Amino acid sequence: MEIKNNTPTKNGPIFNVADIGSSVVLMIASLYILTLKIENQDETPLLSVRDARLLAIAIAFATPKEVDICLEHIRIRHQQRQADIDRHYK
Repeated sequence: MEIKNNTPTKNGPIFNVADIGSSVVLMIASLYILTLKIENQDETPLLSVRDARLLAIAIAFATPKEVDICLEHIRIRHQQRQADIDRHYK
């Protein structure tokens, strides 16, 4: 394990600005996915992060027909999750 000195040098700070930029993009994407989950809480309370991520990608880059297909797959997975929960707690 290597311990780095965090003091700035005469050439500037040691951290990489690109790392900070990618972290910000990741945080904004995570916030958007969380917003999708909250907005769809009434319709699909068991919406997974994976489904929300796929939905966000489909909304941004897919055709309306592909978005509808993605939503249908999400509905099927939601029904399966609910059936699994119901079966377990019978």
